[in-house]
Amino acid sequence: MIEFLNQALYVVSGTAWSVAYILIILRGFRDKTYGMPFISLAFNICWEFCFATIFNDGNPVHRAVNGAWFLLDIGILYTYFRYGKRDWPQRISTKYFYPYSFFILATAFAIIWFATRELHDTYGANMAYMMNLTMSVLYINMINSRGNLSGQSVGIAVAKLIGTGSYTIIFYVWHAKFLAFAGGLIVIFDLIYLLMVVNEGRLVWPFRLKLRS
Repeated sequence: MIEFLNQALYVVSGTAWSVAYILIILRGFRDKTYGMPFISLAFNICWEFCFATIFNDGNPVHRAVNGAWFLLDIGILYTYFRYGKRDWPQRISTKYFYPYSFFILATAFAIIWFATRELHDTYGANMAYMMNLTMSVLYINMINSRGNLSGQSVGIAVAKLIGTGSYTIIFYVWHAKFLAFAGGLIVIFDLIYLLMVVNEGRLVWPFRLKLRS
């Protein structure tokens, strides 16, 4: 029963994240921007590459899904390189855009490589949930920084929420305390982000929402 629940939740989570990635790509082209915070994108694409090609948890389905996500993230990365200079800080020369971007990608790959080997994180779950928690916070920062919904949508916010929230259930069943705790925090931040997107509001520290009247 638990194994069936695990597989069912994995399908729901995998489908939701795939939908989120596709919507991010489409919205990025529509708004001429990128729809995922770059730090999160760098870690995401490196994690998916590593767990689709280098690290093997023994489950071919996981590797196939990670490979599919990697290909979708290439689409998101393309929108970043095509439109990302528009969000580059004006006080810094754009000649640093590409060196900075490739340095972050290399750093993300190195961290995932070493952390997975040193911490024996065979399934990549601990790293994935730490990355996911960071992403949820950075999405809130992105909507605040841009001051609009450029590159973002309710569909993306809902798909993200379902993608992580659904699979977090299994960690409560397994009593995996860290992953359950991290997943709970991710759901909270994703709900805050969803509320911000729905209302096109601004999150002001500490979590005060200025809603549209």
